[in-house]
Amino acid sequence: MKNEIYNKQALTDYLLGSLSETDAEKFDELSITDDDFVNDLNSAENDLVDTYISGELDKPDLEKFEMNYLASHFRREKVEFAKTLQIVAKKNKPKTVRDTTSSAGFFAAWNVFANINSAFRLGFAALALLFVGIFGWLLLDNFRKPIEQAKVETSPTPEATIQPTQTPIGIQPIPIPSVSPKTTKSVEPTNSPTPQPSIETPKSPNPNVPSLATFVLLPPVRGGNNLQTISIPKQTTNVAFGLPLEADDFKIYRVFLKNEAGKILWQSGKLTSKKSALKVQFSSKILQNNIYSLAVIGIDEANEPQNIGNYSFKTVIK
Repeated sequence: MKNEIYNKQALTDYLLGSLSETDAEKFDELSITDDDFVNDLNSAENDLVDTYISGELDKPDLEKFEMNYLASHFRREKVEFAKTLQIVAKKNKPKTVRDTTSSAGFFAAWNVFANINSAFRLGFAALALLFVGIFGWLLLDNFRKPIEQAKVETSPTPEATIQPTQTPIGIQPIPIPSVSPKTTKSVEPTNSPTPQPSIETPKSPNPNVPSLATFVLLPPVRGGNNLQTISIPKQTTNVAFGLPLEADDFKIYRVFLKNEAGKILWQSGKLTSKKSALKVQFSSKILQNNIYSLAVIGIDEANEPQNIGNYSFKTVIK
């Protein structure tokens, strides 16, 4: 049914601004109400941008592309981001592994353990473990003997038995007068309280100042401007963004933060979606009073990046 309404050429003409006003209004309505149309338009737009970057657009379409398509700031961002993806894709291509088997050569023949059987290797390993155990026991025994000897030398000798002295004959012992112990006066406790040390209670941070601000950005809409404005308190240290996905078709995603000039300020690692949404978090110091976009790409099974869309927003620091 959709082929009766539009085809790929009609989608390309719509992006280049070549359709009539009536057909363009129909496509504008489909971009909001028809999910299949949005997916087909997304695919046609990606092919058109790739053709432009590779320099394969003919002169009439090239003039329309630069005059109509690139008139939008966010579409210019998309083209710049696609150029960046090509550079990333070239850097991430797997390198061919050089076969190093033949380089073993002469030295491989002198590898003793490579030429003996596994049973001999196991026996040699067990014998080595036995020698290590014996050596460790002897070392521990030699280390323990001086300590025990030092304990014996420093142990206290038993106390000598004190024999009562006998009084010589003819000498009477001098009687020692008994001294009655002095009575000690009982001291009554006073009722004065014992001074307690003062403890300062640490001041808790202001609960009204958030350290993390979280926002959810609306998914990008083709042919429309869905710029959102978010307010970030000055005391905020980190910001987190939730990015809903219209279609969760990739196992791995990556997100790039770009400023209005298209410069990449931050990039995530490999991400996986949870409930058809991505979540990213970074320092709020990166953001100022400006327009930014979070560009999302999906990595397919061939390790090739595919553009998902740009989540654009405007920040206001309060």
